[in-house]
Amino acid sequence: MLFNFNILWFEDQKNFIDTKSRILKEKIEDTFSLQLDISRKKGNEGINYIDFENYDLILMDYNLKDNVKGKEIYDIIRKKLSYIDIVFYSSNAKCIERYFSTDKTEGAFFTEHKSPDFEEKVIGIIQKIIRRSESIHNLRGMVLDGVSELDYSIEYLISKWVEKYESKDVINKKIIEYHNDILKDTKKSNDLLNSSECQYTFFTSSEKNMRIFDSSRKARLLQCLIDDLESKGLKLNTPDFYKNFEKEIIIPRNIIAHVKSLNQDVINKLGLENKQDLHKHFREVVIKHKKLLDDLLES
Repeated sequence: MLFNFNILWFEDQKNFIDTKSRILKEKIEDTFSLQLDISRKKGNEGINYIDFENYDLILMDYNLKDNVKGKEIYDIIRKKLSYIDIVFYSSNAKCIERYFSTDKTEGAFFTEHKSPDFEEKVIGIIQKIIRRSESIHNLRGMVLDGVSELDYSIEYLISKWVEKYESKDVINKKIIEYHNDILKDTKKSNDLLNSSECQYTFFTSSEKNMRIFDSSRKARLLQCLIDDLESKGLKLNTPDFYKNFEKEIIIPRNIIAHVKSLNQDVINKLGLENKQDLHKHFREVVIKHKKLLDDLLES
């Protein structure tokens, strides 16, 4: 669970899922900035081939088609995975609880299928699952994964723009500047490419390009292209792209990469008020910059 919350839903009535999923998606996306992804199963067909570790929560109508009972599916799931939470629902939650009364049912929850009981129960359990996952290790993984995705988007956008607007000379000039700066700073010329090889093909194809083009330099390279294209009359409407990317993505990434715990000093450095804001905040900024890059690709 980084930017998506994945639910496996056992339900044979499509209208029920359509109605309830709209409510759940709106609440989870607004509260946690998580994309809610739902996979539907009508019964127990193919259940032995499901990788339950791909899901954060299972929802299940206790009474499925062909007289399949939720307890049967529960027993199969527990043999494969012991820790995933499962929410059973029915028109009579007390009744289905009795089917489980003689067994250990850790991680099993029961609710009515009517509103608002169903939504309140499921949203409450989702909130607990999300809170359990919000550690520094999870946050670090989420941030690094998000930055990696943005890196790819920036590389892809630059390659498309160079092809579309014939801007290779602009890129070549900046690449040589970066290359020379790094040689001057690190004095490890033997580990880097000679300046004569420093050209656009190096950026797009060399496995060594990450040695020179870290996330910050890629963003600056894109800013260089933005400035050049806007000087030629193209309206991109992206004021201070690099400045915002550095402030909202690069600096927080560097802070989180090196801290051991999320104490108040770290929270203050990140410009936030409390620990609970962190995960939602970084999902929002990554999603914001990803949308900006996607919009630029369409320009």
